[in-house]
Amino acid sequence: MTNPSEKPRVRPNRKRVWCPGFDTSKEARANRAWDPNKVGVIASYPKTPEDWEKRRDVARKNALARHAEGRFTRLGVPDGWAGRKHEVQQIRTVARAEAEVIVKYMIDREIVTPEDPRAEEALTIAIEIARAKTVQPASRLQAARIVLDFTKQKPASKVDATVRKAEDFLSVLASEALTIEHQPEE
Repeated sequence: MTNPSEKPRVRPNRKRVWCPGFDTSKEARANRAWDPNKVGVIASYPKTPEDWEKRRDVARKNALARHAEGRFTRLGVPDGWAGRKHEVQQIRTVARAEAEVIVKYMIDREIVTPEDPRAEEALTIAIEIARAKTVQPASRLQAARIVLDFTKQKPASKVDATVRKAEDFLSVLASEALTIEHQPEE
């Protein structure tokens, strides 16, 4: 597309395949076997079925060990922080401590008065999310909005009475004046 005014070419919907003939189902992964056609084609492919089984056993053992240590998944690691799980945990720990101090300050100054400990915990979590730089910006903004809704009152909305006719306006004024005039004095 060299001309920006041209419309992009529309392709028919089709299923995208990572690699033709590559099956990623659980059954296919469990039943994979050594393929003699891949020897010499794929670098470091095992030359014999025995080597293949040894590698599979080692891979299974390593996967189980990583899973037991909690290193097998990226659970709790946001995008862009790969390999920095320990750093992410430290940042979240610091954010949690800061949030607890902020909530205690807000309660001491009577900025908020949580009647329920669950409300205090929810406010702490919202502040923690807003303070942690590892959280996506959209989530941080949502958390900040929750904190503001919890701590600040929304401004009162103005009620604008629309008067369609001058007669309606005068009749409203007259009725208000009459009700004030006929009220007993105290």
